[in-house]
Amino acid sequence: MVQDLFIIGDKLKFFLQRLAADLDVPFSTAEIDRVFKDEETDQISEKSYCFYSSKRLGVTGVVDDHEPETIWIQVRGRSNEEKAFLRLADEFRLLLGPGPIY
Repeated sequence: MVQDLFIIGDKLKFFLQRLAADLDVPFSTAEIDRVFKDEETDQISEKSYCFYSSKRLGVTGVVDDHEPETIWIQVRGRSNEEKAFLRLADEFRLLLGPGPIY
């Protein structure tokens, strides 16, 4: 399993679109929308999300109760899928600078 921290915002939506395309799987748009709705309405509780799940691949997100403006995106899969996630996260970080990906 690999993970990275993201700020909940427009760039997260773009990142998830790119990740779904790179992994060639359909992410749940309802679950992605729920991330943004929850960020606006519930800044108190810890939350978890499942963007995609199959026997070979899982893409999930976790929002900690103490950092409600960020989400940990996690990928569980084969090494090439996990590497694709890390590569894309690195691309975004190079464009946006160090720290959580905005």
